[in-house]
Amino acid sequence: MTHARLSIITPGLLRANLESAPAFLPGLSSAFCDFAAGGDENVLAIKDGNGVLLAACWRETDTIQAVRQFIAEFKRFSLAPGSISAIGMNPRLSSAHFRTSKKSLCFRPV
Repeated sequence: MTHARLSIITPGLLRANLESAPAFLPGLSSAFCDFAAGGDENVLAIKDGNGVLLAACWRETDTIQAVRQFIAEFKRFSLAPGSISAIGMNPRLSSAHFRTSKKSLCFRPV
């Protein structure tokens, strides 16, 4: 099976959109965390309207340090707890780490 058959959009349509991207339209904002494990890449992405910012991407083998970094990034971007979704490492475990870090953040699992 070709990659094009597995894609949501065709490679040609993707190229056309990248070459002539639509204008930015601000709108609803939300954040997305991809918790990694074992040194894979942690990612915080922030969506605003039709735009997405890869706000922070880093590698960390220590889960607690990764949580601390996420908290720092949440503060840096003034993210409200209800606007953050999480995937990757078990979101319930992640929420538990945030509670033990004297934070009261719970994630919407994706």
